[in-house]
Amino acid sequence: MKSFLGSMALIAVIVYSHSAHALSEKAIYSRCYAQLTGLPVPTNSTVMASIKAGKTKAIDACIALLNKGKLASSGALAVNDTESVRVLNNFYQFHRTWFPTANQDQISGYQNEFDSNTNDFIEMTTPALTLTRALFSDLLYSNVLRGTVKYAPVRGTTGTFALAQTDAAGNVSSTSVVPAPYSGTGLISGIVPGSSALILANYSVPNLGLATQVDGQTGIDLHRALGGGILGQQAYFLLNVGHSKGQVFDGALKMPRKWAKTTLENMLCFSLPALRESDIQAYISSGSDVPFRRAGSCITCHATMDQFASTARNWVVAETAKGNVQKSIMVGNFTVGATVANSWSATAVAGYHRQNPTGKLMIRSYYNGTLINRDVANVEEMGARLTELPEYYQCAAKKYFRYFTGIDVSLYDRTDPANAPLNKALTERDVEDRKFVETLGKELSQTQSLTKLVESILRSNYYNKATFNPRGSE
Repeated sequence: MKSFLGSMALIAVIVYSHSAHALSEKAIYSRCYAQLTGLPVPTNSTVMASIKAGKTKAIDACIALLNKGKLASSGALAVNDTESVRVLNNFYQFHRTWFPTANQDQISGYQNEFDSNTNDFIEMTTPALTLTRALFSDLLYSNVLRGTVKYAPVRGTTGTFALAQTDAAGNVSSTSVVPAPYSGTGLISGIVPGSSALILANYSVPNLGLATQVDGQTGIDLHRALGGGILGQQAYFLLNVGHSKGQVFDGALKMPRKWAKTTLENMLCFSLPALRESDIQAYISSGSDVPFRRAGSCITCHATMDQFASTARNWVVAETAKGNVQKSIMVGNFTVGATVANSWSATAVAGYHRQNPTGKLMIRSYYNGTLINRDVANVEEMGARLTELPEYYQCAAKKYFRYFTGIDVSLYDRTDPANAPLNKALTERDVEDRKFVETLGKELSQTQSLTKLVESILRSNYYNKATFNPRGSE
């Protein structure tokens, strides 16, 4: 992440070395060049020479530089030169900051001795790659949380590794040498659809047995995605599930609620609790053996997390083989054996992990205070419902706006009486900044283009001011 951190340092120098006035054309280009590439403008830059001569507007040059990161339909850089690679990698690193959990050793239950080549077979930065692909291609922003397409980096020369696998009969092969599609290193020069299938006849569910013994789906692709775009990408679930290998979900205490909470925080900028106690009275169960179901203050978080998490009830953290061999951690599936209506039980449910994965999106909008209470059939539908919320777009706008200006807009439910002290403390500038982010979010929901979002920020009155004040004062 060196280039990204370097750009932030350069930005700080630019911001604090000027008074509260409009920047010169030269200064604007120096600012955006650092933010887009992570490097200072080269001393021999012909673009800068043209700007100094008054032949080129700085913001037009900034937009042209941004577009150097554009990807061809194949996923490779449309123009592969040093600046293009820098722009692509700088935003890849920026998007990685959206997901704090991003290294394989952060997977619960990870064992370096046996699981260390997991990230050679499952790309840990797929969420960031998906966002970067959306920025530099025609991928609609709503499709980031839809579908089963996953993306892979074009990153150095990949190799082959021994991967222990379990065959249909339960025998372990520890000498299978197969292509390791994510083993390359270095800067990325493209983002392409994920690797071809690696079909596993069987796999191991730790503490339970083989997939064939525990109603697990067999004959599955190790590289598959499970729906809902980023939500169902294996790396995203493995890194955020919050439970160790082999954990079966029961609808009560054992749920992948961390995965749900992380999604709402990362992709929609929700901070839980995002419900009011008046919203959840029907869920309080004084006789429940689940402690948090007896307290309304707890349910204001759990009613959101747990009902979201139920869409992943069929998934389980597994391994490509059993025993102490070199293997890969993976996401297994239980076979769905029962169709039930959506509900949230106050007690553990037998066979919960084999029910159809219905759930509910229950949250109160921080945009207008509306209570959202919608049943969903599965993780794909959950992703689709999330992309219909204005918060999905405002959150992206907030993150990009903060990157380019350093202004961190606070997004919270201003209609909640409990937030009256926060509202009272807002300055005129705070209100103005939030309105701008809301406008950016609305534009993004209409255009579905992250590139146009960036262009709107660069062309705004914020960006040409030394202190990012649109009025050029204070």
